[in-house]
Amino acid sequence: MPDRDPVTEQSSSAVEPGERMRRAYAALPALLERHEPTDAVVMAARMELAEACAEAGELESALYQADELVKDAERAVGPEHGTTAQAREVVRRIRRLAGADEV
Repeated sequence: MPDRDPVTEQSSSAVEPGERMRRAYAALPALLERHEPTDAVVMAARMELAEACAEAGELESALYQADELVKDAERAVGPEHGTTAQAREVVRRIRRLAGADEV
């Protein structure tokens, strides 16, 4: 049976930003007990966490997490892989949300 993703099971728009962030943080330890940090399900959860932090106004944390995710994705699957491209897009969205010079 595939892992359920408790972070994204409910529509993001239906969850208050702070609650979305708390759920994203809470989901990671269980995922990391069963998966490697660079497995697809963990990478997706880390992207969700970065985006949830940004939505909750935690822009510095969001950008740090997204930057680390890009580095990990580049090491794990290469710079041209789709996961790496998705992680870079998360960084771009967070930078746009924050304004380039605010983070």
